[in-house]
Amino acid sequence: MAHREGEGSMAGGEETWATGGHGRRRKRAQGGADGCGVSEFKHLFQRSATTDRLFAERSSAPSRATPSPERPPNAAEHEPSRGPNLLVLTSGGDAQGMNAAVRAVTRVALHGGHFSGVFAAWNGYEGVVAGGDAIRPLHWHDVGGIMHQGGTFLGTARSATFRTYEGRRTAVRNLLQRNITHIVVVGGDGSLTGAHTLQKEWREHCDGIRGEGADGSGGGGR
Repeated sequence: MAHREGEGSMAGGEETWATGGHGRRRKRAQGGADGCGVSEFKHLFQRSATTDRLFAERSSAPSRATPSPERPPNAAEHEPSRGPNLLVLTSGGDAQGMNAAVRAVTRVALHGGHFSGVFAAWNGYEGVVAGGDAIRPLHWHDVGGIMHQGGTFLGTARSATFRTYEGRRTAVRNLLQRNITHIVVVGGDGSLTGAHTLQKEWREHCDGIRGEGADGSGGGGR
């Protein structure tokens, strides 16, 4: 029987449809033993021998429990005196996703074993310059439950002091006191420009601080 495209006919309890130039045809069972009327799709739900083998291998494999979200077994303990440590800060205008970024940086750093500890600077570069309690350790649980919060839980501020050479010298001194060797800055163009400037001056500041006397004077100043 000839069919024009898009037309169908009933023959032998089946409805046959022509599908155009590729000669493919589909059949929709009218009733049948399965009673579902979609027998032509049944093979999509039948597991192949390969799938069965994979299921069997997975079932017989030793169980690999997912580490607790509170803290994985190999997450680093904070030992700031040993170092190296990582600092994370948020700077400039706050934005969605900052908390997620801080959480990811903190937990990857603790879980990866490359750092002895992670610190955070409160209120951006202003906290790095201020030192003291403005630079505090971050533990695994400190960044839990912050994903739904807006902005950044670390706070953010623009720092006029950090824009000066003397301010950056103070910031480097505060970082070295905590054995912080790496910094992750979450922010925009201005924030990353500040990070780039600090990176270029880092060796100079370190040499200057090393040459300072006990009273903090001399060596390396401009």
